[in-house]
Amino acid sequence: MKQDKKIFLASKSPRRKEILKDMSLDFEIVDSDYEEDNSVESDPVKLAKIHALGKAKGALKYVDEGIIIGSDNFVVLDGKQMHKPKDKDDARKMIESLSGKTHEVICGIAIIDKLSGKEVVDTSVTKVTFIDLSKEVIDRYIEVADYIGKAGAYGVQSEASVFVNKIEGSFTGIVGISKELLLEMLNKFD
Repeated sequence: MKQDKKIFLASKSPRRKEILKDMSLDFEIVDSDYEEDNSVESDPVKLAKIHALGKAKGALKYVDEGIIIGSDNFVVLDGKQMHKPKDKDDARKMIESLSGKTHEVICGIAIIDKLSGKEVVDTSVTKVTFIDLSKEVIDRYIEVADYIGKAGAYGVQSEASVFVNKIEGSFTGIVGISKELLLEMLNKFD
């Protein structure tokens, strides 16, 4: 991919960083002073867009020129948003509720060109189906897995990969940022 502008990723997520590296993008990590508030919108697709754009806008003051990418992910089950677990009990409840069901992972992406002010915001929705999980499997997962900081209390690229029966959509959209959608959006910038 030909890259004319400097790219900044407004995220400290190691997963998003790895995905952009895999896309052979030349980018820098930049801070964002955006504070997420999940109560501002009940529609999960709109909320993902709000957070992604907020993160990108929150990084504008830290760059002189270039484009800034903001992103946000969360899990939606039966129309209800599942964010990052607060503790072990919260994580256990999340995994139990996902067991044997299909849920959606919403990935919001926003890109802002600092100089022109051009903004592009979009989302990808990926459906993920978990197998039925026994209490013992869930307990073991809670003891050994790194679920902290992960929407829905799981990372599809790590221990929870064995829970997945089927994925419909962007795998990287579940991991951290949909590279298919990101590439499509980047193509809208010079």
